[in-house]
Amino acid sequence: MTLVLGLIPVSVLAAPPQKLSNEQVKQFEQLGFSDDEIANLSDVEINRLSEKHGKLVSKVMKYYRVANSNNHTMTEITKDQALKEVQEDNKKSNKNSDVGTMGNPNSSGNSWLSMTTSVSDLGNKDFYYKNSFKWLTDPLMHFSDVIGMTHNDSLSTISDSDYLKVMYTKYNVTTPSGNQTDYYYTATKKDVTGYAYKFPLRGTSGDYSYKYPNGYLIYECLATPSNFVGASNVYGHYDHQQIAAALSIGLTKGSQVVTPAIAIDSAPDTDASFQIE
Repeated sequence: MTLVLGLIPVSVLAAPPQKLSNEQVKQFEQLGFSDDEIANLSDVEINRLSEKHGKLVSKVMKYYRVANSNNHTMTEITKDQALKEVQEDNKKSNKNSDVGTMGNPNSSGNSWLSMTTSVSDLGNKDFYYKNSFKWLTDPLMHFSDVIGMTHNDSLSTISDSDYLKVMYTKYNVTTPSGNQTDYYYTATKKDVTGYAYKFPLRGTSGDYSYKYPNGYLIYECLATPSNFVGASNVYGHYDHQQIAAALSIGLTKGSQVVTPAIAIDSAPDTDASFQIE
């Protein structure tokens, strides 16, 4: 596990995660965590989440086909279509390879991604936002990606509630050899409308390669003013870098703009709507 404080990575030895009770699993599900994410929670995260009890009030999931850099597009498709295309690509990849590493996008030149944005009501006008991403196949390009969330004017971010977790399957040549987890606690872009994190996608280092990046950005918000009642939204954003370039990030309500545009594929945003009561 690697902690990234600002730009300085600090490696630490991760202890085996503690066993969760059925009550804890249900608690974390209501905070928007999937079964896989719950299974990979660290002790630090479990302790951080232990006092947070909420109700999941909105969850939106989207799937995307990421074309190769020549086509330079990211297209929203259905879940069934994405899983079908991934399965077909895996079959072609395995057939065309002596080793046949599952999920390598070496047949169609495409890769596939999902993004899930959720909102949990913690009570007292406090809301827990989570934006997850998962590469269903390994991306072709390993530069830097940008994940973010923005929200309506009716909410204000809670200081120091944000962090990003990114996980990989680690391979020694073609043999899986555990997981690599990176934590980031300093947003690349902070704005009254939300947060964005730019993070490097690990690739190959020495005898190891890092595949199938997935993870999530989290932060909390309070209703503003505290007596606000009405509809609200949180928007999920993801940009994948295809060409080497220095990136700049802009945030507005419902929008994350990463430039230069020629270097970026942008996922159509998610929109998780909910009611503040």
